[in-house]
Amino acid sequence: MAFSPYKGIYWLGVALFAALLVAGVVLSIGQSGHPPDLTTNFVLDAIDDGVARGDFTEATARLRMAAVIHPQPPLLVKLVEVAEKAGDRESQVFALRKLTSMRLTEDPQAYLKLASLLLTDPARTAADLPEIEDLLRESLGRNPRNAMAHNNLAVALLYQGKREEAARHFAEALRLDPSLDSARRGLEQTRRPS
Repeated sequence: MAFSPYKGIYWLGVALFAALLVAGVVLSIGQSGHPPDLTTNFVLDAIDDGVARGDFTEATARLRMAAVIHPQPPLLVKLVEVAEKAGDRESQVFALRKLTSMRLTEDPQAYLKLASLLLTDPARTAADLPEIEDLLRESLGRNPRNAMAHNNLAVALLYQGKREEAARHFAEALRLDPSLDSARRGLEQTRRPS
């Protein structure tokens, strides 16, 4: 495999960022006598500066490097927020996968958001549907009154050919939110002959 100078530059940037992160922690420990909470330290301050300038792409890149080094919930939540503004689906999925797979959040919206991103991914395959279904069931286990989670679960089930179960979830989504047109259209689709 050939060496890519871009990959080398990327890893040099990651190493430099990690060294700066460690140096900041060491300095903070020296001043206060105990390790700082990195989420309230210079990492988020630097990110907030980028966001204030409207540079969401740079802020996303820095947050992602920080989250790789130290994946803690506030960094990951901030990464989801900034990556969404930057239009960076990959970073959103990265952060949400970390939050949900490591059980770093109790927020049902994190499971719903990840499932929704995966469900609407143009590169999604049939092999992705069981994971999406599991994420949506987890979201509903935490908040069974979420109409959109029922709707999206119904869509995932419909893609898997589980029409009867999909119809039940479309109907529940409509019961919870009668204005949800996508659930109405989905329910109609389940009633049509295959």
